[in-house]
Amino acid sequence: MMEKRMARAFLIRLFDIVRIVSPVILFLMLVIVGLGIAIAFVEGWTIGDGIYFAFVTGLTIGYGDLTAKRTLGRILAICIGFTGIVYTGVVVAVAVQALRMVLLDMYGDLAKLQVLDASYGVLNQARESREAKKRKKAEPKQ
Repeated sequence: MMEKRMARAFLIRLFDIVRIVSPVILFLMLVIVGLGIAIAFVEGWTIGDGIYFAFVTGLTIGYGDLTAKRTLGRILAICIGFTGIVYTGVVVAVAVQALRMVLLDMYGDLAKLQVLDASYGVLNQARESREAKKRKKAEPKQ
């Protein structure tokens, strides 16, 4: 029940923030589309191939089925890559902010919230068991 409530609250917050940040997201997408059209003309591709190349490059997928051969095309591909990095950063920042807001709503002060994942527990247990062995060795025998 708690998971469903948290997932619902997260999605509501996510869409609220996306609505606010949507001009930035749309601008970055338009830049990627514009660069895709430009690279299509430079490389002699169809516009669809250029836009496809731009999104595959910008989202760092990079299938390699289309590659820029001309110098200007390569420069545009680099610009697409940087724009894609910014776009990805904005999307991740929006998701993190939505999660942070949900956690604040549910738990209040995040400084008091302790999140212990499995790897921390395993590492902590290993450290504690090593320390216990050292103490046992250091104890005088009777």
